[in-house]
Amino acid sequence: MLSKLYMIGWITLTSSAFVSLAVAQSPQIAGTPEQADYPLVAEAVTDDVFVRSGRGPGYYHCGTLDTGDRVTVVEETGGWAKILPRPEHYSWIHKNHVRLNPDDPAVGTVTSDNVRVWAGSDYIEPIRSFSIQARLNAGEVVELFDPAQPETGDYYKIKVPSGGFLWVSSDNLRYVGPFEPEPEPEPEPEPVDVEQPRRTLEERLGVDADTPPTPAARAEQQEEAAEPSPDPEEPDEEPDEPDTEPEPAAPSTETVYLQRCHELIEKINAELQKPMDEQDYSAFKDELAAMLEDPEAGKAKLYAQNLLNRIEGFELALGVTDTLRQQNERLERLRAQIESAHQSRLHQIPDPQQVPLFTGTVRPSFVYSGRAGQQRYLLTDENGRIACYLVPGNMQIENRLKELVNTRIGIRGDIISDPQALVTVVSVTSIVPTD
Repeated sequence: MLSKLYMIGWITLTSSAFVSLAVAQSPQIAGTPEQADYPLVAEAVTDDVFVRSGRGPGYYHCGTLDTGDRVTVVEETGGWAKILPRPEHYSWIHKNHVRLNPDDPAVGTVTSDNVRVWAGSDYIEPIRSFSIQARLNAGEVVELFDPAQPETGDYYKIKVPSGGFLWVSSDNLRYVGPFEPEPEPEPEPEPVDVEQPRRTLEERLGVDADTPPTPAARAEQQEEAAEPSPDPEEPDEEPDEPDTEPEPAAPSTETVYLQRCHELIEKINAELQKPMDEQDYSAFKDELAAMLEDPEAGKAKLYAQNLLNRIEGFELALGVTDTLRQQNERLERLRAQIESAHQSRLHQIPDPQQVPLFTGTVRPSFVYSGRAGQQRYLLTDENGRIACYLVPGNMQIENRLKELVNTRIGIRGDIISDPQALVTVVSVTSIVPTD
């Protein structure tokens, strides 16, 4: 019913324009009579004819026509035909300016004045639409295009309101004939309860009212008075009600798929909340792919393709995340290996306290220090050259050096400054065994 009101509104708004719109220039739609009146009906002469949001190729297209598709042309300007939208065309309106009817969610009421309605297209986002089809004021009614509204976004997809038009290049159309609006069905007359005049007793008995009634007539008159008169407001009998209600028509494949797409949106969102290693979208992808292959899916294919694109984005993010996780694991293993090798090398470094200052073979020396009786020793390398002189730092070291004569050892101690010595003199404080 509301769709029919839209069409009536279109015809009403444009009727005055049709009356005054003389043909200012020759029609450019092929086959159109020179003095043709608008509106008129034309059809596409080729496939994939763009229906655009405005007059000119710079406007975005809102769909296509194929050969034989008919349109109602209300005007021609500069080689472009201004047409009434077809059933597949729609518009966008911002949700902030519409309040949906809770009893009928497919219908909404405009809540603001001068609200812009944009020409809708499947090939451009609502926020990027730039062709205004109409402006609505508070209290006007809009009808949602279909129940499959976008889950996200700030716009409702609605049927094109009264006064909204689209454009097609005149070169792609051919004249069919004048526009003839469908006549509105005449309302059925309401049943009238015609009250039949009630005959008097005299009329039914066939006697004159001035003639005294006979005894038989008097008896019948008394019986008539005793009978209750029927209530004229109550029907004699109630109409028969049908035994069974007609079965509702089965929903179309397109409707079933649209409902399923809405269910899959919830399931996909639930899957998205799971840990990444538990997410699995394979079953959803198979079901959506089957919708795309079904020729009866209709507009559900758009929603199925959109959901598939979203799933591919999720899986791509999962793949990137898994790659990063694997790289982090490899990096941690490398760090552990480096740390282990570092600790191994540290253990191989000798204790500074155990590193000898000089290494060589102990030999007795006949050179004595300034203190009487304290003997010095020599430490020679493998070639027999003197590496340093040794002076015992205490009696224990002295006794130990005596025992180690002709033995290879390492020594630690303090270097003594002795200007007369030609080699280094060391006051031995400890002896380090060597292998």
